[in-house]
Amino acid sequence: MRSKLGLILSIVLLFSLIAYPAPTTHAATSTILYQTSFEDPNDSTWQAAFTEYDTADAHTGSYSLKYTFNGTNPGLVIRLPIEAGHSYDMSVWVKTTNTPDSWPGAKIAIDAYRNWAWDWAGGKYMSAPVNTNGQWQKISLPTYTAPEGAASAVFTLYSEGASGTIQFDDLKIVETERVDPIEIGTSYQTSFEDANDSIWTPYEHTSYAVDEHHSGSQSLKYVIPSGANNPGEEGAERPGPSIKFVAEPGMAYDTSVWIKTVDTQGLWAGAMFRITVLDHNGNWLESKKHNPHGTGGEWQLLKLPTLVAGEGAEQIEITLFAYGGAGTLYFDDLSIEKSQPPLFQSKLVNPTYRGLLVPGGNPQVAITTRGAAGINKQLYTTVAQLVDQNAQVMEEQVYSGSLDVNAEFDTSSLPAGNYKVVVSAKLTGTEGGGYSQQWPIVKVQSLQEMPESYTDDQGRFWKDGELFFPIGIYTANTDKKDLEDLLGGAINTILPYGYPDREKLDLAHQYGMNVIFSMKDFFFRSPWAPDFIQSEEDELTAIAQYVQEYKDHPALLAWYVSDETPTDNRLSAHYQTVMANDRDHPVYAVDYRWVDHYTVNDTTDLFGLDIYPVYGKPNDDLKYLGDLQKAMTTDLQNKGQWAVVQAHNHGNYVSSGVDPLRPPTTEEMRNMAWQYIAEGARGVLFYSLFDLANDASGKTYDELLGNVKTVAQELKNMAPVILSAETAPEVSYNPQSWLHVMVKSYEGNTYIIAVNNSKETQQASFGAQQLSGLPVQVWNEGRTLNWNNDQFSDTFAPYAVHIYEIGNGDSIASPDRPEWATGNQLAVSNIQSTSVKLSWPSASNDTDAYYVYVDGVKKAEVAGTANEYVVPGLTASSTYTFTVTAVNAQGLQSNGLSNSATTAVAVPSTTAPQSSGGGSPPSSLKTLSQLGITANGKPLVLSPAFSADVTEYSMETAEKSVTIAAAAFGAAAMTLNGNAVDKEATVNLQEGDNKFELIVKAADGTKQVYILHIVKTGEKEPSSSNHEKASDSWKDIAGHWSETLLLKAWEMKLIKGYPDQSFKPNQSLTRAEFSVLLMRALQATGDDNALGFTDQTQIGAWARSEVAKAVEAGVIRGYDDGSFRPGEPITRAEMAVMISRALKLLDTNNQATNFADATEIPAWAGEAVQAVQQLGIIEGRSSNRFAPNKPLTRAEAVVALLRMLEKTAKHSE
Repeated sequence: MRSKLGLILSIVLLFSLIAYPAPTTHAATSTILYQTSFEDPNDSTWQAAFTEYDTADAHTGSYSLKYTFNGTNPGLVIRLPIEAGHSYDMSVWVKTTNTPDSWPGAKIAIDAYRNWAWDWAGGKYMSAPVNTNGQWQKISLPTYTAPEGAASAVFTLYSEGASGTIQFDDLKIVETERVDPIEIGTSYQTSFEDANDSIWTPYEHTSYAVDEHHSGSQSLKYVIPSGANNPGEEGAERPGPSIKFVAEPGMAYDTSVWIKTVDTQGLWAGAMFRITVLDHNGNWLESKKHNPHGTGGEWQLLKLPTLVAGEGAEQIEITLFAYGGAGTLYFDDLSIEKSQPPLFQSKLVNPTYRGLLVPGGNPQVAITTRGAAGINKQLYTTVAQLVDQNAQVMEEQVYSGSLDVNAEFDTSSLPAGNYKVVVSAKLTGTEGGGYSQQWPIVKVQSLQEMPESYTDDQGRFWKDGELFFPIGIYTANTDKKDLEDLLGGAINTILPYGYPDREKLDLAHQYGMNVIFSMKDFFFRSPWAPDFIQSEEDELTAIAQYVQEYKDHPALLAWYVSDETPTDNRLSAHYQTVMANDRDHPVYAVDYRWVDHYTVNDTTDLFGLDIYPVYGKPNDDLKYLGDLQKAMTTDLQNKGQWAVVQAHNHGNYVSSGVDPLRPPTTEEMRNMAWQYIAEGARGVLFYSLFDLANDASGKTYDELLGNVKTVAQELKNMAPVILSAETAPEVSYNPQSWLHVMVKSYEGNTYIIAVNNSKETQQASFGAQQLSGLPVQVWNEGRTLNWNNDQFSDTFAPYAVHIYEIGNGDSIASPDRPEWATGNQLAVSNIQSTSVKLSWPSASNDTDAYYVYVDGVKKAEVAGTANEYVVPGLTASSTYTFTVTAVNAQGLQSNGLSNSATTAVAVPSTTAPQSSGGGSPPSSLKTLSQLGITANGKPLVLSPAFSADVTEYSMETAEKSVTIAAAAFGAAAMTLNGNAVDKEATVNLQEGDNKFELIVKAADGTKQVYILHIVKTGEKEPSSSNHEKASDSWKDIAGHWSETLLLKAWEMKLIKGYPDQSFKPNQSLTRAEFSVLLMRALQATGDDNALGFTDQTQIGAWARSEVAKAVEAGVIRGYDDGSFRPGEPITRAEMAVMISRALKLLDTNNQATNFADATEIPAWAGEAVQAVQQLGIIEGRSSNRFAPNKPLTRAEAVVALLRMLEKTAKHSE
């Protein structure tokens, strides 16, 4: 079962009950329930202390299962689901040796059980063992028919005798059922009113109920047996009744049923519903299934997406069943509607993004069609036309005798403008009628007319005119702590499941994070649908409102509309609604399986596979991820794809049985990410941050997040290579099923990314004559390889990824974790009863901080310059394991240095003179043995330093709360501001001095008072980057349109960078930040006490003085409600007004602006925009748009201020 389920509902009409037509009997059908030749030596199903996979002898293939018995060995078993009334045949090939007994040999057996519990229901056995005397022989059981109530069976391989060896091979279990499909006309409906109809009650847990019904007088009742879960499995689907119909190839089937669930127990427990297409032999061809759904005692409608029966279809099977451990389900008003589907489906192959022909891209308009299954396509003629905006046919292509066509139109000579492709089909030789579809095409004149973000014809994502590689992670919400945890790393995007409001989006933007806005639950009757969606009409209304509300927010990256619900019939309308309201942001959808590319093309701009294959079991397999990604890339061609990499533990969601589950290792996550990328993904998200914080295996959040950051940093460093469009040389290699390869050229080097998807060690060779002789570096591994006959070879460990950098160009930087030198150790000293001192050497690779763990739990974070820490709050006479890891600014964490120690015994009480009553008096010890204060995990500096005889301390922090940890000698008790304290307490701080009294009370009642002054300072201004040269420090401005001016502003000391050596030119500014920049640029003077805003306490101390000056100068007036809103992003219109007021620009010569979006400029800003435009201080964005309501970026602010200073000649060096 998956950790994310899209449970989508919709409303349909109810149909009246009709009688069953006379049934048509078909022959019995058989399917293989289970089959193995024991070829996988890693298959743990058959592993035991007395078995082995044997390569010395086999009936077929390379392996057999060798079973050595001594008279007491248990049998080897596999437990499988079965259905009552079905027949089962079991056979296996055996070979017996060294069996001296008179009654030795091999045997097999079937035992049936009811409801997945160990409630035996009967079985079938061999009358005598078989001794083959060293020869291979097939043994089998007589056919066994499962009795009523049977739900599972144990199939056993075993022996009888004192000793010997048996080899088993080619085990086969066949299931047989007799099918009586029903012939239907255009529909079938039942309200389960016939109590004598046995079709729906083949199990003891199904019956007809008169106490519950949606219509009529009764419904179908399904009781999930309590405790019926299959031990050791991730979940269990309960068998249920079904009905079969004669299928008609080419016809569409729409199926719905009303359900009600009561007292369901277990994760995702509820009703399920499936339609399956079968061939003549009963083999599966296709199916659609509704995921488990609980209604909480209310009647709700489940509806399956339309299913079209393809060629070879002979039967349609409808199954009603359940998922979960216990509960009661009711089904009513089942309906199946049969109809003729459209003649064909069409797909726009190019352009790949919303019909936009990108300047400089592929000028070909390509469309493909697929005729409906079961139709004689030779009877039809298909016409494809390219039509201009005046309905003039520019080109027409006719395809006689076919509905499957591929049409292309060359637009290279056509002028920019609006066009459309119209595809129509009708019976050859007829007039009128038929069926048609059309796709809008826009040929764009220049890149300035393109949307703010889009994907190009190589699947690459463009954002604000620059290539962008999204590296994201799913989150529960948009929380400050999550954003702080991600700060400074390579992750640039979050996808919060809780759809954010403006405050949350503002918060994400302040941390430089992009947001994929989730509307995945905007489906009526989805269990997670917002309360404001009370009908299907509400869905589209809500989507339109949210898109209009947030489409201009600078944090917005994309809209998330589908979470594993790609075939819901409403999804296309959701997609169309987003497109109609927002041209600048794409729609994103994911699924864990191959999805028909015609469906994807009609429902989303971006697609992502989200396959989670790691459970931590021996049969885990990653190899199909790349294969499935390759299939989707082939089908979707150059459509953008952002894959989802598993980072979570399945054990967070499901019972693991006997074996505990685990999250993926760093190597497994890295392998999954590169499989996706090598086969076409151009973005990656990790699932999920909230799972890392709640891992069921007990791994720490910091460790798991560090693993994610390690992989993310590698992807960030390699992003320019991944997104490169440079022509790469031809590289030859022998294609292997285990090997995924991508070849790229970037800035003078060729890169070969090679991925081993298997658990075995592999070998591969790569050839390229034009590269032969150039240096071959194995990137991030410190190895070099040599050429031999124009080839180089390498070994791949299991799940290995090798990146070969070939050439003499500059190397891509490697994401180095901090590392300890060989032999480094963690020292434990000054061992007290409640504290110890830890000491460690310095780690390499720019360590930013050290994390201190006690018994696996993070206790402190200390500066990267520190080499020791005193751990407080320990218990006397207790053994602890201490671990220290080094962390760099990107969040990459080293392996840990660990050591263990036992704290000292408690300090004994002081001895006083004996009293007349004898015995010892109470202790008078009232002294602290340890004191430490931390803020956000980092220790504060106490002044003076802690000493047992010092009773007053002071310290500073900008955090809102601190944790005070203290320990006292002897049996003394402690209170903090009157509240009892054991070892530590967390307290909130107010702005300014916060005084705390820590009182230590001795056993004899005497006290010692310690005074703590904790000063909370104001908000921190973004810190300065103190590097000698901005161009060396700010790596993110290279090639930016404002690079030259930013460097000039840096030289003038007008601007500062960030601690992570970035400037973030595309990040927006807050109103407070721009006020500070403007006033400092103008070197403004004045009263800094002129604040009177209702929210002035929210203005940070670093900005308060400059904001006050701006108020006094009339530059800032605030909002009508009296607020200033310092933390909100400043818009471009507000910037123009503030500059105009600062320069007192009043005369605009009544000239209107020539911006294309002049009508969008607010009336209160019109004159100011005109003034600063005429002065040359501001310019428009792309397509000559001023974008007045868009947030001002840091780069735009700096450029505007420089132009302001130049134009007014007020600046000085």
